[in-house]
Amino acid sequence: MAGCGPDITSVDVHDYAHGDARALAEAIRARGIAEDLLVVNGDVFADGDDLTKLVRTFGDAPGCSAALVDELDENEDKPSWTTVRLSRDGREIREVCGRVDGERIRLSGAYVFRAADLAALADLAGRLERAYLTEMLGRLLAEGKTIRSVRAESPIVHVDRAFDYLEANQLAVERAVQRIATAEGTYVYVGGQGRPDPRFIFPGCLVSPGARVVMEADSFIGPYESREAHLDALRDPPGGVIPIRIRGHVHVGPRSRIGLNALIEGNLVIGADCVIEDAVIEPDVLLGNGVVVRRHAVIRSRSVCGDNTRFECGADFEGVAGKGTIYMHPGQCWVVTGEGCDLGAGNFFGTWRFDSGICAYRIGKRNVRPKNERIGNACYLGDGSRTGVGVMFAPGTRVGADCMLGIGLLAGGVLEAGQSYLPRQEVTRVRTGLLTRRKRPD
Repeated sequence: MAGCGPDITSVDVHDYAHGDARALAEAIRARGIAEDLLVVNGDVFADGDDLTKLVRTFGDAPGCSAALVDELDENEDKPSWTTVRLSRDGREIREVCGRVDGERIRLSGAYVFRAADLAALADLAGRLERAYLTEMLGRLLAEGKTIRSVRAESPIVHVDRAFDYLEANQLAVERAVQRIATAEGTYVYVGGQGRPDPRFIFPGCLVSPGARVVMEADSFIGPYESREAHLDALRDPPGGVIPIRIRGHVHVGPRSRIGLNALIEGNLVIGADCVIEDAVIEPDVLLGNGVVVRRHAVIRSRSVCGDNTRFECGADFEGVAGKGTIYMHPGQCWVVTGEGCDLGAGNFFGTWRFDSGICAYRIGKRNVRPKNERIGNACYLGDGSRTGVGVMFAPGTRVGADCMLGIGLLAGGVLEAGQSYLPRQEVTRVRTGLLTRRKRPD
């Protein structure tokens, strides 16, 4: 790993049935790894700068391994995490405390092991039926090994609970929109600084003063459906105002377009091959590749829409939409979906309980709550789930993968994966005349 150059080889470890340290030890033996190794847990969402800092600290401390640590939020569920005690100067880990309530510094799931420590870890883990990296660190310390600590400067999320997906994606939005201020594309325009290049922003489109618009290759903002038609129209452009409004910073990916009647409130990152028209995008939104938002759809603030998602015909979406999710009907969402979900017309997702509290989630034998209201009470749909017309969700509902929810269902709690849930319906038949007070000839 010396120098962190392009000669780095990555090793994916997937089988965790007997613990991550045991799986890592088996991979080390199978591949004959005898070099320094960066290990990052697959459920860790961390800023790249913190991982770079971890590697640099390791490189500056010969003979030591290193681990990334961060301080638990005061509202975080502390027994869920392995905590440590640091040296007085905070530069070394002195003790692995485990899952205790009184400590505030936790292991963040990213480590750099020098070759000798890695061999010792693999030997220890290989002799145990189950072995975890957090336990192995404690054993290395007991053998007199030195482990440097690196304090993360940005928030870290361990994505292993339902609500962690929402928090991680919202952090991704924050980081993505912050980069717009320094991003460089094929063309950059700042509202109020002269006239924009018409090849990218059609004359008459409204860009608010100070709004920074970063355009990648073959992207454009204008009333036409193709770039060819856009460029052809520039020979004799229509006069007047074009109903397209950009009110804040936007980064438009390659071959994407913002079309007629689009209102972009600001801080929007768009991937490649996207279409936005006849729609409202609130501030702080991240769209993947191939996303379509049109026909009076609304994407609410802090939402993330994965690749090839579609929102049309009055859809009102807030949350995280997994790859390929479709929501093409009036309704209102506060949801995290997996891949390939299809949301029916008139779906409504509850945002607050009657007591205005935050939903608790049963994890093991404990009730765990999200650490703040910003991510509380969302609903969660597993991969491939489909909902019928008029389904209503109680706050915090969790739906397993490949479920089908029937028309008019009131969903709540935890719905088991691979099942269809259909409401029972009782129908009463009476003569029409009794309802309309009209006499019938019979």
